[in-house]
Amino acid sequence: MKRLLFTMLLVAMFSFSSYSQYQFGIKVAPEAGMILKSDKSNKLGVGGTISLMYSHNYFSSENSDAFSITLKGFNNPWNGGKIVSSILNGKSDAFNYLSVLAGYQKKIKSYYIEPRIGFAKGYDYTAFIFSPQIGYSYQNFDFGLFLDVAAGNEETPIGGKGFNTLGLSIGYFIPF
Repeated sequence: MKRLLFTMLLVAMFSFSSYSQYQFGIKVAPEAGMILKSDKSNKLGVGGTISLMYSHNYFSSENSDAFSITLKGFNNPWNGGKIVSSILNGKSDAFNYLSVLAGYQKKIKSYYIEPRIGFAKGYDYTAFIFSPQIGYSYQNFDFGLFLDVAAGNEETPIGGKGFNTLGLSIGYFIPF
């Protein structure tokens, strides 16, 4: 099933490429932010994303819009937890999550908006996540503001069945 889906995705991308200009690349972005509405964590958390970007001109005359598939990790320590040592260590000293997101980046001049959806996985919970990002692009750099909004069925370490993370991102696009 995975091979079939991957093959269909490749065929679709290459067939669309014959009709338009396109560019593949990877965007790497360190991030910093805070969990909102949590009495356990008031420290700054850090993380990062790596995104596969497919730029195209299907909906505009410029080659500026992009489909994205993103892998994101975030760690927000508390209660004596450290940024690196508290990552998925099984202790109650941080709030960690990994997420896989699919999105669409729309650029208007140098500004962009990128709604993304997917799922987040923590040490003992799974959640649906909506992660919009807005920002400004300059050459291959982008400076963004993101909000991760997640909801699930299991209790998260910060309490409740969901979480909100607000943060900043600085990304760099590497074309290939």
